Amino acid sequence: MPERTRRVYTAWHPLLVALLEHTLPEGYYQCLSEFQLSREPLRIDVVIVRRMRPGTPPAVRLLASVLDELAAHTLVHFKGPSDELEATDAPMLLAYALLYMVVAEVPDPGDLALRVVAPRLTPRFVASLAAMGCALTPGSATGTWRGRLGVFPLHLVEAELVSARPGEHLLYTVTRGMLADPDDIPVFDAGEIEIFWALREHVEQVRHTPPGTRRRRMKDQDKVVESFEKAMASLVKRLPIEQRLAGLAPEQRLAGLAPEQRLAGLAPEQR
Repeated sequence: MPERTRRVYTAWHPLLVALLEHTLPEGYYQCLSEFQLSREPLRIDVVIVRRMRPGTPPAVRLLASVLDELAAHTLVHFKGPSDELEATDAPMLLAYALLYMVVAEVPDPGDLALRVVAPRLTPRFVASLAAMGCALTPGSATGTWRGRLGVFPLHLVEAELVSARPGEHLLYTVTRGMLADPDDIPVFDAGEIEIFWALREHVEQVRHTPPGTRRRRMKDQDKVVESFEKAMASLVKRLPIEQRLAGLAPEQRLAGLAPEQRLAGLAPEQR
């Protein structure tokens, strides 16, 4: 990203406010100075920025529905398993894009693209987009949609539908199915399993914040932790017994077994 220029603010606008207050027809209008546009700091959920490394990035193997065709700046608006897309999300997404251009000093809107990742598309969100001139058309795969919000290309992913496809199974971890039925988690390949362990480690780190550090509170934290624990148990059960026992010392394999259980099935000479 380019080095940000320092912005200098002046106190001229209070003069304009006073000027307008004295000239507006009395009783018909209200002039509000420095109207706060958010109840809390505005933050886009995820920003993916193209680094300066030369060459064409390799094609992604996992989560291509979200990570294909990235722009120099890609803003990702995310709705978790316990949230839904609301009508207000559409104008907020456009506002985020415009504000990001100012804050990150992106002069060309062609360098910016929008992504939405949500459990499912909702009629109220679609209607809000339509009111702003954005019509969604089906993407190349079920559960993906494309459109243009203002001057920005928009790509929407319905995680609950897309997660059923190979290479997209990890999206199941951010769907309502993960909370309601983690035992039904899709069959992961080796690469997906590795990432799942990393996700679980992240959940545990958020759950057990070290003393002296700022505690990050996750929405539905207990449900998230419980769903990952159940999903992990389900994944372990699916592994062949050889993989489940690999790396365990003999005493670890036998831990918790009664003497008769340890000897069951052994010939006399083996005992």
